[in-house]
Amino acid sequence: MDVRLFVRQFVLWLAIVAILEWIGMIWDLSAQGIYYDKLLHFLGGVTAGYAGVVLVASFGPSCPENMLYRMHQPPYLEHLTKAMMVAAIVFAFVIGVAWEILQFFLPWMRDYSDQSWQDTLGDVICDTLGGGAAGVHAMLWMAEREAEQTESSK
Repeated sequence: MDVRLFVRQFVLWLAIVAILEWIGMIWDLSAQGIYYDKLLHFLGGVTAGYAGVVLVASFGPSCPENMLYRMHQPPYLEHLTKAMMVAAIVFAFVIGVAWEILQFFLPWMRDYSDQSWQDTLGDVICDTLGGGAAGVHAMLWMAEREAEQTESSK
């Protein structure tokens, strides 16, 4: 498996989120409405999801010494795919909750949209949905690779 694809996705989304956060701070876009904040949380969840996928792909059941032997065994790919999906969602959720806790305790991290528990809940949901999107992409990519391997082995 080529982990570089997921690393590139992680770096790409991290750069996008950083640029959008910077633009939002310059023009105070969080004060303009709730949607910009939710967009950033969703994209942050995508980024965190790809971090989870990269960790599972790099250090999980697909470590290089086992990968060549197990790569062509369908149950292995199925378990790896599920592990990537779970890692993407869990990473996004955990990082989203950690971000909200930091926002609560560090005043300089707050913005105008941080006004209620409903906002916090919406932020964590958007983070988790973003992680789910990254996990779905990882699953689709793995399914495509499995199909290619099946065709090439015929």
